[in-house]
Amino acid sequence: MKKSFLLLIFVSVLLIGCSSNANSENVDISNYPEETLVWLTPFSTGGATDVFSREIGRLFKETGVVDGTFTYENHPGAGGQIGLGIAIEQRIGDNNTLIPFSSTFSMLPYLQGEEYSYKDLTIVAQYASDYNLVLVHKDSPYKTLDDLIEAGKQEELTISVSGIGGTAHVLSQMLTEETGTNVRAVPFESSGEQLSALLGNNVDFSFNNPSEAFELIESGDIVPLAITSPERIPELPDVPTLVEQGVDLTHEVSRGLALPPGVSDDVRDYWIEKSKELVETPEFQEEYIEPRMMTKVFADADEYKEKLEKEFKETEKALKQAGIIE
Repeated sequence: MKKSFLLLIFVSVLLIGCSSNANSENVDISNYPEETLVWLTPFSTGGATDVFSREIGRLFKETGVVDGTFTYENHPGAGGQIGLGIAIEQRIGDNNTLIPFSSTFSMLPYLQGEEYSYKDLTIVAQYASDYNLVLVHKDSPYKTLDDLIEAGKQEELTISVSGIGGTAHVLSQMLTEETGTNVRAVPFESSGEQLSALLGNNVDFSFNNPSEAFELIESGDIVPLAITSPERIPELPDVPTLVEQGVDLTHEVSRGLALPPGVSDDVRDYWIEKSKELVETPEFQEEYIEPRMMTKVFADADEYKEKLEKEFKETEKALKQAGIIE
């Protein structure tokens, strides 16, 4: 009787395990994708991560790189943890779920607790990089980056940031560490409010990406002193990099593709191949990269994971310096 009971438990667990990994075990990659593909976004509709999913889904289909049907789900909340939790716990082995990925996910374990991490996902590839500008008001007394840095060594500077622990805040801490400046973060709810504070000349400087700030730069209301990219970008050829000006600091926000844990290796490799194929199309450059002043950067799963681990350590150091984590 006892042996029969134990056998029943063993068979039940085995069946549950087989059921939960059914998608990952039996994939005819020659006919994939046979089912509707679902983009699962851990943030609200209309944000940069959501836009990435919808634009990449559209481009996959319109370029013919992927012959499939795409639908879109948004599961915002808790700084991305709700959506990540669904992907990691409820979509294990689901070969038909796609996750738009950003390197800002590396901050989530620190800012929202360590319940879910980007390391739990199946990383596929990086598609693009976005950089940030050091911006000042048109009437700022700081006409160059050197002016700003020297002032920050003599007195406290203020920077507008979209949330404590966000990209701009982390960058301000990295700049402080590299230059010895004294910077106090003034947090706002969004990048729009962050820019408004600078536009009102209520803070000394800000970090924003080029697409957010371009119209205000064109109008002359704000002035870019530097960019965090390794090289100057074509859209703003007169804006020097931080490195050019003696500050050994580069920083990118990358965007790419991930899958849930436990997916088939064949499916992961399929998406690596299709990602590379899409990134090399002129449509990707003209319709996604150029309108957002981003830089096309393809990195496969291994390369991307290595970059993310490096950024994870840099973020940890910056957040410790800011006193956000111990």
